[in-house]
Amino acid sequence: MITRKTILSKTHYGLKIYSYILRQFYPEQTILYVNGNTCKPVINPFTPEQRHSLSIEIVNNQGVYKDIHDKECKGTVFDFAQLYFQMDTEDELLIKINDTLHLGLVNNIPDYQSNLQRINKALEEIPETQWNPKFSYFSTNLYHLYPSATVGILETYAMITATIREYKTKTLRGFSSERQQKEYKKNYFDYVTFSGTFTKRNNNALIEHSGLLTVDIDGIHDTSAYCLIREV
Repeated sequence: MITRKTILSKTHYGLKIYSYILRQFYPEQTILYVNGNTCKPVINPFTPEQRHSLSIEIVNNQGVYKDIHDKECKGTVFDFAQLYFQMDTEDELLIKINDTLHLGLVNNIPDYQSNLQRINKALEEIPETQWNPKFSYFSTNLYHLYPSATVGILETYAMITATIREYKTKTLRGFSSERQQKEYKKNYFDYVTFSGTFTKRNNNALIEHSGLLTVDIDGIHDTSAYCLIREV
């Protein structure tokens, strides 16, 4: 069965996953020097400087990482794998690790494509007279200016509620300052343009408007004000 626990047991607490990913970036280098439960710091491919600042150690039978200089860059081996594979759900991430590293675990997870087909089928069954707005989806971070896909409400809902994105939300909520939260969202959050579809994330690149208007109403605590805003 493909679970986090079985993957950790097949990859020496996840160290083989770190080794595989790092080898994709630095194929000519010896990747990990293991000494007991810790590894000698190696180059971090997910920071702009790419310096020897990535520290990996085994904690509670799982490989965890942190960057010596960037306190926000830390997590479990599965967080590290997500930075590389960029999968949409945790199930899909576990399947990807199993297949890529040839772990041979039995796939007991519902096939992602079948789930996607069910979503598409549900969209197709929506009557043409029913409102079905479309949005542009930008993956990975704010600096990706060109859309990865065109999505509707159901796909967007599925992505927002996917387990694989839960850890990002928890990380965001752990920051004490608004500046840290904004920087984290810029670098690690996907984006959807609810106003419509675009050739590029730019006001002048609109393909078709969705009929929706996005407003920022954080910080409004008077519930009666919401009704007034909607009427306006």
